[in-house]
Amino acid sequence: MTRAEAVSNFLFDFNAATAPKKVRMEAINFASELFYHRDAGAHDEELALGAVNVLIAKLSYAYCVCPLDEEMAMTSVVLEMILGGASRTAVAKAFDEAGRSVIPLLVDIIQPPSEHCHPVAVDRILSILRCFSRVPTAMVPIAHHPGMIDAVIFYLKGPLPVISHLKEPTPSSSDNTIASEVEERAYRRIDAAAIIVNLACAEENKLMLANHQGLLEEINHMASTDPDAQAREHAATVIMNLAYNEQTKIEMANNEALLDTLVLLMGDVSPQTRKNASAALFTLACVASNTKNLALHRGGSIVESLRIIMLQDTLDEARDNAAEALFNLARNSSTDDSSIQDLSNHNLLLDSLAEVVSRDSSPYVKNFAAKALECFSISIQHPAEAHRTLLAALVKASIWTGSSSIAQSMRNQADFVSNRIWMVQFPGMLDALSQMALLSDHEFEHVRMPAVAAIERLTLEPSTRWLMSKHEGIMTSLTLASFVNSAGETTYWDQRQTIDKMASVDLYKAALKNLTDAANLDPSSRTALNISRSSTDQDFDLDSYTNAASSEVPMYTSNKVGSEATSALSPAHQELDHRSPGHATIGVDSKANAPTWTSEGQDW
Repeated sequence: MTRAEAVSNFLFDFNAATAPKKVRMEAINFASELFYHRDAGAHDEELALGAVNVLIAKLSYAYCVCPLDEEMAMTSVVLEMILGGASRTAVAKAFDEAGRSVIPLLVDIIQPPSEHCHPVAVDRILSILRCFSRVPTAMVPIAHHPGMIDAVIFYLKGPLPVISHLKEPTPSSSDNTIASEVEERAYRRIDAAAIIVNLACAEENKLMLANHQGLLEEINHMASTDPDAQAREHAATVIMNLAYNEQTKIEMANNEALLDTLVLLMGDVSPQTRKNASAALFTLACVASNTKNLALHRGGSIVESLRIIMLQDTLDEARDNAAEALFNLARNSSTDDSSIQDLSNHNLLLDSLAEVVSRDSSPYVKNFAAKALECFSISIQHPAEAHRTLLAALVKASIWTGSSSIAQSMRNQADFVSNRIWMVQFPGMLDALSQMALLSDHEFEHVRMPAVAAIERLTLEPSTRWLMSKHEGIMTSLTLASFVNSAGETTYWDQRQTIDKMASVDLYKAALKNLTDAANLDPSSRTALNISRSSTDQDFDLDSYTNAASSEVPMYTSNKVGSEATSALSPAHQELDHRSPGHATIGVDSKANAPTWTSEGQDW
């Protein structure tokens, strides 16, 4: 006889064992031995043979006849054995076939106060609801069943006070009882939190859960005071899942207690907790109207927490979330002068963004930090307090060539007349611009083009020209950008020259002429120099300039030579300029210890 046949025969006999109680208990004890194993395939087979239907019938009978009896406890234990060990697919099928009708029974069993039912049964029913709450088709009916969320909130309540000698109880004392109750409440608390995590994966539940009286308060309390790391992690996940709903974002961002909780969670010892808390913040920061409240909360505590996570966290995903949150804040602050000033003046923020761009191992973290700096470059101009700090950050970050953001930031800065002289005089700025402008490989054109454009804009300011004309890298980069052969095709940008690029070449030629003229002026005439782009600039004889300057400025006529010119630069890394698609919400499994992403979220 196969095992499937043996299980099928037992279930038939088990279903028929109704009286007396001794017969029922013998059948239940046999079931506890038969189904006690860790073979997920065997548990799936048991569900397929109808074990859930039989056990639910037994559970219903025991609850009606003797809810405080051992029979109630044993029946719930056996049911949890099977559901807790089976695959998600099998549990989902079992729920669709039989579980939906049992929701009222399960919710009734866990209704507080729990003294009306055997405590083991309450524990196991919470675990069973945790299993069912992972099923997509079960999330909505479970969450919206009358009394369900209130019952779960009851079990979210904090643990009993810790007693220092619980680890070594004496048989004659009552400490064993107290320790047992502490452990029992801890299990219930974790299962209750996991149920909310899973139910919050369903979009239809998010708004209802966020607005349910007392729920977020208990989640905040758990996150702030619970000694169990898993409980705090679940609390962070609940907040993150709820934050993904468009309607809840604004309400949550204006909940001061919730923001305090997120700040606390970002300092948690658990990397997963920090990751989920930072993910919640970057989601809230996506909404422009939330920006000011998030940026100014408790004197910038959120910004500081994000900065530390981005700079120091060991988990790539946590740093990625923090960098994207800061990018969202910078982007949405760009239309509000006071908000962008507050952000830019935050202690070490701009320098930390540059540090991440130049040294982080994750291309995603680098990318979002660079984009944040680009946002600041649009809004922070001289004589703003943070302007010099921004220039220093751009110089530091210029060694990364994975995206155009840093070069574009310098171009943005050069667009403003008030910035130009300060940029040219700032230590390292001309070096950084020329190094980016001299990148020879075609794959770095996204960096080279805005860098050369920034140089061209800086030459429009007469007071900058003499200083720029004495910088070999600047003169070389403009020479290369201006070099066109007689057929009108560049030897530097290969065959992809367009009309726009040809127009740019004319601008670079004019800029080079301006710098050449400035270099030849006597000192008394330098400040009076006022050469601008005009029709006569197009007649500039580039060959005459390059021949005259050949002793000081090397000529580059091919990509090969250009490559040699950049050999002393820091190695350029080809990085991704995008992020993996979307953020999902997270759910919690009853058994596994690590998260698994699904289309609806991340389960445990």
